[in-house]
Amino acid sequence: AGADACAGGREAVRRIRGDLPVLGADEESGEARSARGRNDPPPRRPFLASGIARPDRFREAALARFPAAAGEAVFPDHHPSGAADVSWLLSEASRRGADAVLVTGKDAVKLAPAWPEETLLLWILPVAFRPRDPESLLEMVRTLVTGPDFPA
Repeated sequence: AGADACAGGREAVRRIRGDLPVLGADEESGEARSARGRNDPPPRRPFLASGIARPDRFREAALARFPAAAGEAVFPDHHPSGAADVSWLLSEASRRGADAVLVTGKDAVKLAPAWPEETLLLWILPVAFRPRDPESLLEMVRTLVTGPDFPA
């Protein structure tokens, strides 16, 4: 999230409850990895799939690494993915000439248990949020969990 997103978050929190602190964070995507936990060669033409609140962020990060994506499916946030979704994703990805399906870590947790072994590989593009001020975040957590007198 950029500075503008943080400013918008701060303003929204102030309107609701002005006494709460808002800390900034930056979103970073990591290296894509195979959901099988193996050292599989990375896909060249993955089909993108996500069921998150901001699919545009996933799309941007995925296309930065895999510009030749075969297409995309966007499910609603908190979509309860299951076997029917796996079947549809495999069919659609194959139809579009994909060599893998690339998802978020959140979606992989739901899809991987139903993902067949001998099909297109399921790949994960992890996303992390890095606090801009980790010491302040740690202090806030300490205070919330143990009170202000917790030893550092």
